Amino acid sequence: MTSPREIFVSVDVETAGPIPGEYSLLSIGACSAFDPDNGFTVEVKPINDRFDPKALEVTGLSMDELRQRGLDPEAAMKVFSDWLAILAGPDDTLVFVGFNAPFDWSFVNYYFHRFAGQNPFGFTALDIKALYMGATGSSWRDTRSSKIAEHLKPTLAGTHDPLEDARYQAEIFRLIDTALIPSRGLADQRSAGDRIEADKDKIDDAVLALLFLSLDHDGRAWKGFDWDAMNRLHEKGYIGNPVGKAKSVVLTEDGVKRSEILFRKLFARTC
Repeated sequence: MTSPREIFVSVDVETAGPIPGEYSLLSIGACSAFDPDNGFTVEVKPINDRFDPKALEVTGLSMDELRQRGLDPEAAMKVFSDWLAILAGPDDTLVFVGFNAPFDWSFVNYYFHRFAGQNPFGFTALDIKALYMGATGSSWRDTRSSKIAEHLKPTLAGTHDPLEDARYQAEIFRLIDTALIPSRGLADQRSAGDRIEADKDKIDDAVLALLFLSLDHDGRAWKGFDWDAMNRLHEKGYIGNPVGKAKSVVLTEDGVKRSEILFRKLFARTC
């Protein structure tokens, strides 16, 4: 009997201030730590008008603009939860991974419980700074991102874009896992699909073909597929924006036509 997989998810947030409830969560970025191309990001409407000017200066975000374009907190946490459900199966364990995880965790945990009723990550998180300290025996002072980057030499860098920062954190996490504690073998817990180099265009074709299965006369289909694939189909002009409260997505005219062509090509029975 195999043990349940542990799915490590790198998460970064941008906020209006230092503590949840008093200040708003403004954006979330996340990615699979061992498959960073599989990522998620969402901007969130502020829950109040309070903000620390220094926090907004760092992020470059605007409270007024987020009130217009951000998702309501309920919707934002729902789409985040939906993406996590695609990433991990019902028997898998999601592991929240953050750089200075207590900060990011506090906002994500608060928002999940307040606006979604439960936190898919449970009640624990893995802090990359603490992991590095344990792996190297360094001082806490030397767990600053600049010091760790000087040691491990990642190819990415922090930008205060939450998704890009999540991917940067994930790279640091992988470097610690492989270079400093290789006996842990966390990467070996990835799914088989994560370990195979996939042709994303073929994945997109298969997802678009499967959308044809639930396509109704209004051009709307259920959207419970890989989040990155859905985003790519949106960028290719085949579907509307998949981010939102609705559990379905609208196919464009070209999307409807191509989905039928691909469905017939991939799944139609031939004589």
